[in-house]
Formats: sequence, structure tokens, C-alpha cells
Amino acid sequence: ARGGYGHMGLDWILGSFRMPRWIREMFTDSEILSLRRSFERVWPHDEESNDRGRLIRAFYERFFQACPEAASLFKNVHMRKQRRMLFTAIASVVHNLENHDQMEKYLVELGHRHKSYGATSSQFTVFLECLLDRIRAADSAAWDAEIEALWHRALWMICARMQEQIDPID
Repeated sequence: ARGGYGHMGLDWILGSFRMPRWIREMFTDSEILSLRRSFERVWPHDEESNDRGRLIRAFYERFFQACPEAASLFKNVHMRKQRRMLFTAIASVVHNLENHDQMEKYLVELGHRHKSYGATSSQFTVFLECLLDRIRAADSAAWDAEIEALWHRALWMICARMQEQIDPID
């Protein structure tokens, strides 16, 4: 497994263990700043830049190859709009890391919405791995273990909270 998780792998992390709220809220100010700087490198503000669409398009190609059953959930979806929605979701979380209540509400709503689409808990693991891989590739010049860990934690937080709406913890 990538990211220093050794034999556990992401399936174990997302499947058997759920991140408690106090861990989800543990981004320091400097970590938030580092994550936001990486976000800006990956997705610049420049609307003329095609990098934003390219990265997310590459993510969906990789995701559908790795998780073909997820592709069927998107057969009637306008993918350009879907790519925008994914970007908006990631941007919302990155820019609201300090606003836990707002982020929590947003992710719960997003989880319920994905449940209604037919998404399964197991698809979130593949989603996280594929998206992290594409972000890593897009930010390769500045990528290091710290940035990897921050992105992993942020994406894991998104996936875990949404996954709880699909497969609630008893």
C-alpha cells in the first residue's frame, strides 16, 4: 500500500476502522495552509486553465478502470457537470477545514445523495486511491510525505464521512 500504511492498506483503513470526529478535526493551521497551497498548485484559480478538467477527467478514467461497477452509476450523467461537482466538493472541504460543523453537514448531505445514486462503501476506497494518485501526479514537483499525508487525511475524511451515510456504524 502507498503512503506508508504497510500491510494494512486502504481497504482496512476505510472498511474496518472509522475515523473518530476528534481525528477529523486535527488539522493544524500550518497543515491547512500546506494543503491549500497544494490545492492551488493542482487546481489554479485561472478559469482559462484546462488543468482542472484534465486532472478530474484522468481521475474518472482511472476510477472507472479500477472500479468498473462504479462506471454504471454514471451512464446517464453529464460528465462535464460531474467533474465540476467533484472539483466543488474537494474545494469546499479544503477551504472549510476550520469550519467543522459546516463541513460535517455538507459531507453528510453528500453521503446521503451518493447512497441514493447506488454508491457502495467499497467504492470509496477505490475512489480515494485513484484521486490521491491523480493529485500526486499533478503536484509531483512539490510532493513529499507531508503533502501525501495531508491529502490522504483530507480525502479520507471526505470518504469516511460520506461512507457512514451509506453503511452506518451501529
